[in-house]
Amino acid sequence: MAERIHIHCSFDTRMSPDGVIAALTDFTGRRTELWPNIDPAKYRIHEVGPDWARVTEGNVEPDIWALERYSWGPDWLSIKAEESNFCCVGDGTDLTMTLNADGGSHIELDWEREAASPAWEPVMAMMGEQGEAILTTAYRDRLDQLAAGA
Repeated sequence: MAERIHIHCSFDTRMSPDGVIAALTDFTGRRTELWPNIDPAKYRIHEVGPDWARVTEGNVEPDIWALERYSWGPDWLSIKAEESNFCCVGDGTDLTMTLNADGGSHIELDWEREAASPAWEPVMAMMGEQGEAILTTAYRDRLDQLAAGA
């Protein structure tokens, strides 16, 4: 059985908790502009409710996709895979945000995945070794860019 990888990271961003939630739950046609790592060819909106959504998203490289259920509140977000070519059903990412004194956010992020097949085990192993830096940089940098109006 493949190893389950759990990554915990925390970081600060200039974006407020409300802004973080808004950016991460913008399921409009501009989502792939907000999050350029999402492959527009894989992006599909299935259903959107007031505090949940079901969407398919993926990257070009590596060639991954997942049908995910997003659930959120004012200071938290949970993303869980319902189907995926690279991870198991129920795997996902959980974020909690707290307001910093400067109006930005402190974010606690937990990413947990298990390879859906042996082909994805090297990617998961790499995430186990480098995932904290990859996730921190990807989320913090993009949220800071969006907070700055980029």
